[in-house]
Amino acid sequence: ATLTIANSTLAHNHAGGTDGGGLFNDGGVIVVSGSTITGNTSSHSGAGITSSGRAMLTITDSTISANNGDKGVGGGGILSCDSTLIITHSTISGNSMGTLGSGGALYNYHGQLTITDSTVSGNVAEGGGGGLFIDGATATISRSVVSRNTGRSSGGGIYIQGGAVTVTDSSISGNRIFTGAGGGIANTGLLIVTGSTFEANDGGGLFNTT
Repeated sequence: ATLTIANSTLAHNHAGGTDGGGLFNDGGVIVVSGSTITGNTSSHSGAGITSSGRAMLTITDSTISANNGDKGVGGGGILSCDSTLIITHSTISGNSMGTLGSGGALYNYHGQLTITDSTVSGNVAEGGGGGLFIDGATATISRSVVSRNTGRSSGGGIYIQGGAVTVTDSSISGNRIFTGAGGGIANTGLLIVTGSTFEANDGGGLFNTT
């Protein structure tokens, strides 16, 4: 199935006992443009959006904000599992993931992730990856800002658990952690950084370990 959401708002919806408070994409193709997904909640993960089952999700010129996941693997704003996710000219801000869940803004499990000309800021995770948690995925982040995110454990801005990630012409700044290492990025996979800035991250700029 194919769904297009344009110039619309998905707000204050709740998913009890499942993922995807605002939007759940199960193996389909969804294009979100010029829209706002805000204030949604989930008893589990992916409070704003959940995309799984080899789905395709494209987000352009949109805002994903103030969504809250209670427990589960993670992804207060977005949870993407075994799928393709493309984010362009968008903002993911003020989302949170509780009960030791990871990826306040986004949890990406396997699949493909592309973030371009976008901002990931002010997100919080009780686990790792206050902004982004990239788990075994192939990811490209370019001309983007990852700032002021907070992870209770490693990877205040981004936590990379396996997979291959490229960060190009981007800013990783003002992120922090309470324990662990890598206030900016914590990496246990393959990471290539080019033309990017790490500044004022609490817990260190970049932590690389096995």
